[in-house]
Amino acid sequence: DTLLWRNRDLDINSSTIPLKVEDGVVYGLVRHRAFAMDLTNGNLIWYKNINKMINPSFSLEFVHGDLHIEGSRIIMMDQSDELFALDKTSGNLLWVRQNALEGADNRFTYFEGKLFFPSGGLRIVDARNGESLISETLSEEIDDIKSKIVIDPNRRVMYFHNGREAFCVAIPKDI
Repeated sequence: DTLLWRNRDLDINSSTIPLKVEDGVVYGLVRHRAFAMDLTNGNLIWYKNINKMINPSFSLEFVHGDLHIEGSRIIMMDQSDELFALDKTSGNLLWVRQNALEGADNRFTYFEGKLFFPSGGLRIVDARNGESLISETLSEEIDDIKSKIVIDPNRRVMYFHNGREAFCVAIPKDI
């Protein structure tokens, strides 16, 4: 019933990517910027223009895509063809994988240190460094995934659909 703080530093009318909260800090993506905000006082810890940091193939607007916190890194993507990570404390760029994606359409699914997501086919990447863990050929065999990838850890399979067909696919043993 009492307003504790208000922050007007952000234009928050542009993103549909969920915020992530960890250790009293909220991380988010709005327009072409990433930010970290202290939840106790509402002050920005850092606020970075990602378009200037990575020079993406297509301007980032963070309308689609996702972000994931992995240790000291925040891994992000949008509907451009880059996957990249920022240091969660400073917001500085740690790595970028350009020409790695084709317009990511959905959210990350995390399993055993890997991120699974649709992007011009099935993508599986190492959450520490963004390296692809499956070949382009294998990735493109399953095209046009329309759903979030759901993983059954006991059976080591993933489920998803393309709007017409449902799939159950074994997670490759070597990743």
